[in-house]
Amino acid sequence: MKSYIQGLITGGVLVFAIIVFMGAGESKEVGRYQAFASEFGDRLIDTKTGDLYNLKWFKLEATWDKQTSYPIFQDD
Repeated sequence: MKSYIQGLITGGVLVFAIIVFMGAGESKEVGRYQAFASEFGDRLIDTKTGDLYNLKWFKLEATWDKQTSYPIFQDD
């Protein structure tokens, strides 16, 4: 009976460890990008890196261009 309980506990711990390790490797990118509109136009921010992108339109084709300077932080 003692070895049965010991095997049951060992099996439970192994199953738990497998579930934990399988879940640890997943990378969820949901919510990484946040879009918003400002007085400067439509913007997109990468919440992981902090990069800011501007929406540019050319002949009905939209592209996101990375913004290199931030007017809110510039001195007048």
